Amino acid sequence: MSSGGHTLHLAAASRRDLSSVRHRVRDFAATLDDDGEWLDGIVLVVSELATNAIEYGEGGPAVVDAAVVDDELVLVVAADSTGIPIPPDGPVPSENIRGRGLLMVQAIANQVSIETTGNRVIVTTRFSRPN
Repeated sequence: MSSGGHTLHLAAASRRDLSSVRHRVRDFAATLDDDGEWLDGIVLVVSELATNAIEYGEGGPAVVDAAVVDDELVLVVAADSTGIPIPPDGPVPSENIRGRGLLMVQAIANQVSIETTGNRVIVTTRFSRPN
């Protein structure tokens, strides 16, 4: 993730690590903008994605990377897993019983992409600074 040096790299091995991840991502994002609603959305997204990565992961940590790139926050959560339910391209259907977390992520982030490489699932989200 190219960003000119303003990056954050974390790992969450269990749900016990999530509180620290949420706080550190919030503090990092606040260096770009201190809008409370914007920060709350970012925290909700990282919490949902990291929880999914831990819940469906193959025992390794969920890796969380954040960077400031061209005046926006780029947040990437990755984990090794064959069990993370990947939705089809496009919006997550709202009638799904599971997968509402990804629907929420899509509603909050300005851009969401989900990539699989072998057993690795990588979710990249982008958040534009609020006006």
